[in-house]
Amino acid sequence: MSTFKQLVKRHHFIYQCARILQIIYLDIFKLPRRIKFRMSIRIPKAGRTIYFLLEQCHGNLGDIAIGYAQKAFATQYCPSWHIVSVYQKDYVDNKTFLAKIIRVDDVIILIGGGSLGNQYLTHECDRRDIIASFPNNPIISFPQSIFFTDSEEGKQELCKTIACYNHHQHLTIFAREVTSYNLM
Repeated sequence: MSTFKQLVKRHHFIYQCARILQIIYLDIFKLPRRIKFRMSIRIPKAGRTIYFLLEQCHGNLGDIAIGYAQKAFATQYCPSWHIVSVYQKDYVDNKTFLAKIIRVDDVIILIGGGSLGNQYLTHECDRRDIIASFPNNPIISFPQSIFFTDSEEGKQELCKTIACYNHHQHLTIFAREVTSYNLM
């Protein structure tokens, strides 16, 4: 392994940034990924695992920093747990595989940010899918801002979100600010 690769792998934040740039590059030029997602994560055989799902890999460094800080928080407060990060695009491509490997005693953490609502509907639909697909797992949504438009579509999406979230017995959602807290 080259010295550069070793350096990057030792520094998780640099590695995450390099991985994101690689994904963006492959998306821009519509190139296939060489390594399959299933090959790139290590599935712990024993012990509890925290799965960070819907991690962002677009060019917004604020979202990347949020994901990095949340994993650092989990590592500090749950040092004996395994941490597995799954980018949003990888989740969409590998839902069936993840459903097979995530055990009932594993915790799912949904990355925080400002994407709860119909402004970024793809994110909200993926979040609903996870909540519906893992009804027995504890799911924690790190701090989110919530926004549904005051339109017919916004009202319909809000109703779908309420119905989905209310069916999960072990769902915890943190609001990022007072306005979101009041709406939640």
